[in-house]
Amino acid sequence: MAGVESGRPFQASVLRNFSTEILERAGVPSDEAAIVADSMIESNMRGLDTHGVTRLLPIYVARIQAGVMEPRARITIERDRPACILLDAHNSLGQVAARRAMELAIGRAQKMGTSLVGARNMNHYGASSCWTMMALAHDQIGFSTCNTPPFVPPTGGKKAIFGTNPFSFAIPGGDEGPIVVDMATTTVARGRIALYEKQGLPIPEGWGLDRDGIPTKSAEEAMKGFLQFMAGYKGYGISLVIDTLSGLLTGALFGMHVGGPIAEDLSRPSGFGAMFGAVSIDAFMDVSEFKTRMDTALREIRNSERAPGVKRIYVPGEQSAEKAVLRRKDGIPLPEAVITELVQLGDKLGVPFPSDPASAT
Repeated sequence: MAGVESGRPFQASVLRNFSTEILERAGVPSDEAAIVADSMIESNMRGLDTHGVTRLLPIYVARIQAGVMEPRARITIERDRPACILLDAHNSLGQVAARRAMELAIGRAQKMGTSLVGARNMNHYGASSCWTMMALAHDQIGFSTCNTPPFVPPTGGKKAIFGTNPFSFAIPGGDEGPIVVDMATTTVARGRIALYEKQGLPIPEGWGLDRDGIPTKSAEEAMKGFLQFMAGYKGYGISLVIDTLSGLLTGALFGMHVGGPIAEDLSRPSGFGAMFGAVSIDAFMDVSEFKTRMDTALREIRNSERAPGVKRIYVPGEQSAEKAVLRRKDGIPLPEAVITELVQLGDKLGVPFPSDPASAT
């Protein structure tokens, strides 16, 4: 799980308010700032700290101030068919465009049974599962893909062409809860290596390569080098499909042409592409019947015979849900290096970072 290993805990509401005010000071309208802040805090709550305030807030502000990301959203519909829509985000904040796209996908799926909404000229939109999980409340299956800056060579190559190219599915369940899959096509997201670098920790073997393509356990060297695909050439194949859906099909940038890295290349817009989908369960069967079948399937998985030393079998999304329960009680941990960075950001924009012990849990 892409989470912070340790840190000083803060209440979610405190970090949400700080993040919202920071974005507003950077020129983001209050309603749009709230969407971005909510996305980051939700990611932190679920332990996806690479996509939370922990990492993204200073990056977004830097991109806005550099003039390579628009603080105010402008989102237009370029093509409109009964079950398919193409949006142009016009370099808007990724979370604002993603929320709009998923709302449209959900609405069309309620009418048509299924839908796809593509978006071009996007920016980084946070954790994919923030958007796919929107479909759960409507008894729909949510789906999203996104392409990202190139950090990975194709199998057999030595030039970075593909990004981490994440994808997510959120599938409703009954008493046993939903299935939520959110993953990069690389072994880990680049943001996770960045967090290890910030904390001065070595990375596990198999996460990254140095600039010469040699496996390394140094987070610093991996950040200068390459990521590795999950499952070797199979991850390469999945990444190519995601780049095709998100970038080529939407008219967005693709492959090596995508701008980035977002934290380091402040010279041009990202030009990401993304795809969002929704499937209404009742287009195929009664919702109650589906959820009963889901409960049966998940109980069979959880109660299946375990390997030696394994205490529990999880289903995708379960650990993140449990992390949210703990962090609601104990707070969101921020490493001291991150706190220092947020303090400096707050000082720059005139928004004091909360230091009163009463604001920490």
